Amino acid sequence: KKPLISIKNGKEAQLKPIIINGIIDSVSIQYGGYEYYSVPDLIVSDSSGSGSGVELKSIISNGKITAVTVINPGIGYSDTSTTIQVKSKFWEKGTNTRIYIKYFQYY
Repeated sequence: KKPLISIKNGKEAQLKPIIINGIIDSVSIQYGGYEYYSVPDLIVSDSSGSGSGVELKSIISNGKITAVTVINPGIGYSDTSTTIQVKSKFWEKGTNTRIYIKYFQYY
């Protein structure tokens, strides 16, 4: 019988930037998601084109994003046009994507 393989890769986290005077002061976790076993990339987009330079790092625990640290707040961000996309790392060198294999042998 063939083994059952499932790949656990983070899903559905929702983050909201808290912007004060054009800088990202903090990040509100709207939903921590599930199945995060490696730190995802946080991609900040400002559709107005004026924001730049932010650097964020997420912290995961029990498969969820539990906190986001602002390493560099950047400048020029707008609270009406700035979003954060959570992008899981999948099959990239050095990541910790978990693969579960269940194998049942019958006699």
